[in-house]
Amino acid sequence: MTHATSRRRPRSLLVLLVLLALAAAVAACGGDDGDQPEADDGATEPGPGQEEQDEQSTMEDDDDAGGEAGGEALPDTPVTASLSRAGDFSGGEPDLADLPVQPDEVEAHWYRAGDTYAVVYVGLDPGVDACPGNSIMLSDGSFDFVSNAELPDAACPEFPTRIDNSPTQGVLVCNGVVSYRTLIPTDQIGTLFAGVEAQGDEPGSGSGVYSQAPITDPTDAPEIDPAVLSC
Repeated sequence: MTHATSRRRPRSLLVLLVLLALAAAVAACGGDDGDQPEADDGATEPGPGQEEQDEQSTMEDDDDAGGEAGGEALPDTPVTASLSRAGDFSGGEPDLADLPVQPDEVEAHWYRAGDTYAVVYVGLDPGVDACPGNSIMLSDGSFDFVSNAELPDAACPEFPTRIDNSPTQGVLVCNGVVSYRTLIPTDQIGTLFAGVEAQGDEPGSGSGVYSQAPITDPTDAPEIDPAVLSC
């Protein structure tokens, strides 16, 4: 498969990815706040039967961790990240009301599907007017394989990284689950970025929410049959 690589500097996804990567680096360098006194969190010993209920709840959560697509449950993946960081295309703080989805409403779950990575946008309503996107930041700090694709009711004609949806690339929706077959080959390592973006009313404007998930070994992302992402 020929990959349409992109090292362009788009006004949408890539600009924000650079800013978010810098912000993450600054946060990682934060100093130690020192020892703090332990606070009483008001926790109490579990009552009769509570431990069994907690265990059952944990098991149910584990069952849902992998998500579902194409009517089949997907395997759990350790390569996940919440889309928690919001930004607008100028690098500023967006009005939350303008975002296509709110921070932490969607999680990116990464897999290997054929010879490229795939990401399942867990919690994303396929009816949202938005264009999911993704890329990988390489060890030299550059971004590659950047793309965006439209959800069924969305249009992002101004995105220079826009690609057409097809069975082998872009957005797939099956049983209400949104997945995305990326342009990122599965031999790539670095930091995987996922976003959900929407154009604004003014030319060149827009906003979105983003996540980043480091991957140092491609096999950390479970391999799946690409067919499970399609109905």
